[in-house]
Amino acid sequence: MKSQEAKLNAQQEKQLERHLREREDREKARADVQDTHRRLNGAANGPQRDSGPQVGAMAARKQARSRYQFEATASDDEIEDEIDENLNETLEVTRTLKRLAMAAGEEIDTHNQRLTGINGKTGDLDLAIIKNTEFLKRAGGKR
Repeated sequence: MKSQEAKLNAQQEKQLERHLREREDREKARADVQDTHRRLNGAANGPQRDSGPQVGAMAARKQARSRYQFEATASDDEIEDEIDENLNETLEVTRTLKRLAMAAGEEIDTHNQRLTGINGKTGDLDLAIIKNTEFLKRAGGKR
């Protein structure tokens, strides 16, 4: 009677341990998803920059530009300003793409770690299935 009771207690303890491991795994998965959202939102939004030109910077650019112009006309200045704005926009898009690429690399690393863990668990499960299959074959042959 006591051996059956001890066996039952051991099974219950084993089930409790498995339940706690599974709970930890779920919590880790939830934390990983939150980290993913944080990383991707940070990469997509990035640090906010003041995209408006500063007055001093604009004057300095016009002065530097004047060295290369034969005739300084208003239309030339407008075209140069438009080119500068387009270059600034291109710079911001490039920075955003870089942040997104770096975040994607971090995500790949994180997913590789998860896959390694899953691979280990499936290997353990495969061994348990083989062990139980062999046990059932032996038990079936004894009848």
